[in-house]
Amino acid sequence: TFSFFLRLPVPKVQLNQQVGLNPEESNAELLEGLKVLVAEDNRVNRMIVGRFLKKWKVKADFAENGMQAVHQADKNAYDIILMDLHMPEMDGMEATEVIKRDQIQNQSVSIIALTASTMTEDRLAAAAVGMIDYIAKPFDPVDLFNKLSKYAPQNFLLTSKSSRNNHSKYFFPF
Repeated sequence: TFSFFLRLPVPKVQLNQQVGLNPEESNAELLEGLKVLVAEDNRVNRMIVGRFLKKWKVKADFAENGMQAVHQADKNAYDIILMDLHMPEMDGMEATEVIKRDQIQNQSVSIIALTASTMTEDRLAAAAVGMIDYIAKPFDPVDLFNKLSKYAPQNFLLTSKSSRNNHSKYFFPF
């Protein structure tokens, strides 16, 4: 047997070149004022998601488990809920079912799975309980930004501060 090494140059791709969007710049204003609940049991993950949401001027509340997420959603109406699937006390699947079934103000809320689980079965189960999309952890900030933009209520996008200033600058294909 023999082996060899081959060194090939790998081009450095910047974040904004991957999808044609850099949410760190002017497009971040698109999400200003969006109301999001983040249900995540890991403190570090809550902190990381929170930093991006703060940078994008998203109004965020946090829950450490499914039971807290249900309680928060019972008290407040949200534009989007980011829901971890595996949490203590009540998992994200059960919390989603309760929110969609029992809470009038959040029955049509967009719930996006935010989880490290990438198994097909988990994706299908998440969809079955009413989650509309999936973000795998560790997450790509551009993916998070794009999904928040995609699922923000249309009336929010049409009346957001940034879109009033320049519609054509902020509406782009996903």
